[in-house]
Amino acid sequence: MISVWSPTNRMDKIMVLCMTQAISLYMHQIIKQK
Repeated sequence: MISVWSPTNRMDKIMVLCMTQAISLYMHQIIKQK
């Protein structure tokens, strides 16, 4: 019953996108401070 369009799978993808976005923003701020 596991499908590609399952809500959990979509949430995982959104979480990964948010994590990468937050990490990139965090890195940019560190570079700006230096």
